[in-house]
Amino acid sequence: LITVGQKVADELLANEIGHPTQFINIPPGVNPLKTKPKDEARQELGLTHSGPVIGWLARVTGVKNPLLAAEIAKEIPNATFIFGGSGNLLDQLKKIAPLNSKVFGWVEAATFISACDIILSTSENEGMPVALIEAQLAGKPVVATNVGSTSEVVINNQTGFVTSKNKAELITAINQLLHNPETLEKLGKNAATHALEAFAPSTMINKHIDLYKAL
Repeated sequence: LITVGQKVADELLANEIGHPTQFINIPPGVNPLKTKPKDEARQELGLTHSGPVIGWLARVTGVKNPLLAAEIAKEIPNATFIFGGSGNLLDQLKKIAPLNSKVFGWVEAATFISACDIILSTSENEGMPVALIEAQLAGKPVVATNVGSTSEVVINNQTGFVTSKNKAELITAINQLLHNPETLEKLGKNAATHALEAFAPSTMINKHIDLYKAL
């Protein structure tokens, strides 16, 4: 049984699916997005305000909890929050989004991520979040809830911050990056290094080859 992350295997075992000796974890192989300069990306998205930009990119549905991200945006008025993705909560998100935010709906991921300083994830549950891998490949530190295999993508205090689902904890983590530019830059560089090594397509392919040879 191949899973994309150890936490996914743990959750399957907790639900009495499989046996520990049956599982092997092979993370997905992800190619870096074709990113562009931050100023160029912001211009394309019509972002005219100066200052930090925090991006939330996911399906706009309950399991991703975009409404929590909107509440966080209200508490950090000195930053611009941008929301990308479509889903059944899109209209509700547009209604409650504060003035320091912009809701795009579906958006091209490379441009969206290029425009950001920080990527935020407020998910209630995850498998292996590919959008967060793409963000880190682009050198963006991530602040995310500790669900599914998120902590295998975002290494806490090294490539970003992994917190509980508590709003105050998420806000504290974001502010820690906003108030410490050196930390933000360092974690962004670490994120790219980690993601390039852990989620390279060649790594995924070789692990599958090794598995077949071992059968």
